[in-house]
Amino acid sequence: MPHSDSLPAPSHRNSPRSPAHLPLLLAALTFLAALIVTYVVAGKKHYLSVHNGFVEVLDDHVRVLADIAERAEEIDIERAKAALQRSQDQAINPALGVDPAEALAATMRAEARLATAEKK
Repeated sequence: MPHSDSLPAPSHRNSPRSPAHLPLLLAALTFLAALIVTYVVAGKKHYLSVHNGFVEVLDDHVRVLADIAERAEEIDIERAKAALQRSQDQAINPALGVDPAEALAATMRAEARLATAEKK
């Protein structure tokens, strides 16, 4: 991902309810299914659908290490819709033999891809 001028992210310092150990927790945060990343370069917002990885949130930047990152403009909407339908079918039909947790993760990925594509 190119250098970003800004990346909106929560900060433990601007929340009075945050515990002192929040930076450590955020540094170790794992996201198992999907995350939508918004970043700004030269005043223009860009969007990524990011899957299966880790995120580190610090005071002045965010690092994302993931298996897959797709730009909004590269997402095939029809393919994402088909994946969403397939994952929902798998989640409600145990006869298909798909682990419900895997079906839920696939649903979350497809939903994130569709939400990201809508932002382009």
